[in-house]
Amino acid sequence: MKFNTGIKIIDSKWGGVYSGGNYFILGTEKSGKTILNLNLIDHFLKNDKKVLFFSSERTKNLEIFLESINLSLKELILNKNFKFEKINNQISLINFIKNILDEFQPDVFLIDEIGDKNLNFIFNDYLSFLEHLENMNITFFFTSSIPKEQNFRLNLKKIVKTTTAIINLQKGKNNAGKIRLIPNIGHLEGEMEDNYKISPQKGFVTLGETVPNEDENKYENNHSNLFEYSNFYNFDEFKALFESKAAMCNKTDRKAGIISYEIFDEEIDIMELCEIFRENLEICDKITFKNNEIHILPGCEEKEKINELTEKLSNKLKELFKLSDEPEDYFEQKVIFLENKEDIKI
Repeated sequence: MKFNTGIKIIDSKWGGVYSGGNYFILGTEKSGKTILNLNLIDHFLKNDKKVLFFSSERTKNLEIFLESINLSLKELILNKNFKFEKINNQISLINFIKNILDEFQPDVFLIDEIGDKNLNFIFNDYLSFLEHLENMNITFFFTSSIPKEQNFRLNLKKIVKTTTAIINLQKGKNNAGKIRLIPNIGHLEGEMEDNYKISPQKGFVTLGETVPNEDENKYENNHSNLFEYSNFYNFDEFKALFESKAAMCNKTDRKAGIISYEIFDEEIDIMELCEIFRENLEICDKITFKNNEIHILPGCEEKEKINELTEKLSNKLKELFKLSDEPEDYFEQKVIFLENKEDIKI
């Protein structure tokens, strides 16, 4: 049996979600995941569902999110059909959740952004945890960003394989983006895609420009590429990859390059800038940062393509800083080609 969610594309194209199903909401930071969760909660409560909500978000942030869509955390907490729990890092998280599930007996359970450490705590007992939810016929929404650490990504990838479907949010500009519904079990209507925006008062709104994906082989590819697309590496991982590639170039006739930026404007958020760069990279390109420097290791080997990528990223920076052709006061760009050189370091 299915029931509606209040999200147009899910209800009109899939007929809602399965009672007792588990759904994975996956997206980059600031793509609207928390707002989507809050819209779901509001709809479920208005339709007499009992809702349990776990979040690691700061309480004040939740209050602000709720106020932006005309809701109040205090009023929600007074609703006998709603229970809110704050997530803290704890090894016994699964047992803690199970105890509350048994006590509250919700129809719908939502976890919003639990963090990498808690993700690892959950992973070890996740299958038994899912069985517990299924036995209680609880519909489950599990929300996460794509972890930056490789071992966390691998655990999350294994968790996703057990889901009924993935709800993937791809952030765009101006509080807008693209939502993709990717079925795993059931939902024979197939994969769906739509544009969305985060609207004042209304929250998460899909725009009705739905395009069904008829390429059946694309399901599995998209399913795995959701994680492969996260080509952000911590600095130590990136450095090891760079040194390996440099050693390969030193021993063979293969070529490669590295693009580096030093940002002088202290008001620029380096992580946000990395995300802007990442949106303009291919899956095979790797990116990292350290202090005020950003490093990119292109997957291609041709100088011409590396230079094209460099120009593309520089233009993106000029656009961001609203610069003319004299950007030296804001950032310095370096492009180094690895050609039988041993002494290049980052």
